[in-house]
Amino acid sequence: MMTSRNLHPMVSGLRMRFIPRARLGQGLVVMGPWVDLILLLLFYVILSAQFIIQPGVVIDLPESKVQDGARLGMTMVVLAPVAHSAAGGHVVFFNDQRFLIDRPDHVERLQRQLSLRVQRLPGAGVTIQADHNVDHGIIVRLVELARESGVKSVNIATRPPR
Repeated sequence: MMTSRNLHPMVSGLRMRFIPRARLGQGLVVMGPWVDLILLLLFYVILSAQFIIQPGVVIDLPESKVQDGARLGMTMVVLAPVAHSAAGGHVVFFNDQRFLIDRPDHVERLQRQLSLRVQRLPGAGVTIQADHNVDHGIIVRLVELARESGVKSVNIATRPPR
């Protein structure tokens, strides 16, 4: 007849004690929650980052060693004509609208838009961001147009030399 004392040294009454002989998996079990936390933080950073790509065109501004600044105001972007373009002339972007400088009705609309912006922002100047391939005469024409519309200061954007 077997008594509880005769069975196994680990069995005592109704309770059995289990002593693991190998401790191989314990290091990985402790690291599990930390790996989960790091992955959650990584997903949060990736998903909360704003990947906003602003649509626009690339302008190759002319280089200049002079780097005077101008106050933030109105911006006029001028693009040189492209040979395969349907527009066929110099394109000016102002106030989220496209104007063709070679067309008189577009020039009048541009001048009206400039005048309206000057009324809303009386002290603001205009910065002309013109591609380096734009004719000098077009830039002079835009400066005159801005001055006639009531703009006090006209700046021409450049980039520092490489």
